[in-house]
Amino acid sequence: MKRLARSPIVVAPHGVDLTRFRPAPEAAASDRSVRARLGVPDRYVLHLGTIEPRKKVDDLIAATEGIGVALVLGGRAWSGHEPAARRHVHRLGFVEDADVAPLMRETLAPRVELVTVTSGTGMSTAFALGEETIAALFG
Repeated sequence: MKRLARSPIVVAPHGVDLTRFRPAPEAAASDRSVRARLGVPDRYVLHLGTIEPRKKVDDLIAATEGIGVALVLGGRAWSGHEPAARRHVHRLGFVEDADVAPLMRETLAPRVELVTVTSGTGMSTAFALGEETIAALFG
């Protein structure tokens, strides 16, 4: 067995601001008003992040088609990778910081960036909100 040199333990925080991203039943009315202002339907699955090939957004669009929920895409698309228009897809474009937590609290399941290898910050944020998530692993 190989011996490893002793080194100090480093604790790295998860990077989620728990003052913003937490379950907040008292904020339900204001969360709904954010959704209404942005024109987001009542029942939706959420993807926040850049729309790019490695995140398999086209697969998410196909997977959510015909299941009775909207797919809300928040984030900019890479040049040349604009997803195909579908009736159930609602594009928000860039989402302001103040709108992220309300949108995540109101969604049926925030689908966040966990494809191939990413930072996992989106998953940590969803967990901090007490939300279930859908994770797609590819590659």
